[in-house]
Amino acid sequence: QGRISIIAMLPEKKLGVILLANSPSFEEINNQLAFAILSLLRETKYGVKQVKASRESLVSVDEDILRTYIGHYIVNGDVIEIQQTRTGLKTSYNNISIRLKPVGEGRFIVQGASMLGIDNISMTFFPADSLGAKFLVLALGDSFHITCPYYPSVDEIPALWRAIEGNYETYARYSSAYSDSDNLGSSEIRVTDSILLTSDGKALLPLDENQILIVGGIYDGELMDLDLEEMTITWQNIIYRKQ
Repeated sequence: QGRISIIAMLPEKKLGVILLANSPSFEEINNQLAFAILSLLRETKYGVKQVKASRESLVSVDEDILRTYIGHYIVNGDVIEIQQTRTGLKTSYNNISIRLKPVGEGRFIVQGASMLGIDNISMTFFPADSLGAKFLVLALGDSFHITCPYYPSVDEIPALWRAIEGNYETYARYSSAYSDSDNLGSSEIRVTDSILLTSDGKALLPLDENQILIVGGIYDGELMDLDLEEMTITWQNIIYRKQ
């Protein structure tokens, strides 16, 4: 049973790939690998090769609008920060500074995307409205899209977050016929760059003293139950007990 997994599909082409790994480090490359495999499958079955995107015309965007896009976004267990400079927006990946070029309403192309191994990467920003918080959609090529929710910024780390920080032992909430042990291992929760993160890449946003929201990834929007007296966090079939 893999600790990290991804399912990627092209339903209209009846193609799909499932990747499993027993190491959390796999999460750093799973999207790129899944995209590359899907492209090879499509080329093998249909003879369709990835076509480089044609050059798009740049547009001018007001600085006040750009300012609404800055902040941290969660990308499948990873975090990207959108920053505003004198020349527009930028982000970074693997310590590489990447500029975002505006080509439409809320849509930007990633300058120098070929350095990341993909010819065409774009980001489309959706500002917050009455229906929910803002987010961006990261598009890798023409067939792989990731919804990346915004993680609210904080000027000072709340005391509740500091209380949650620490090392945890994880236990099965219910007994399993497949194991005699209820202990599932250990986990760590730390504040990194003003974001509360678990050691397996989940971004956590405490809502109050009873509930924690998971932000981004396949569990986006799920709630964890927090018990400050027992210092436990309960989620699905797992109980995190602080050491």
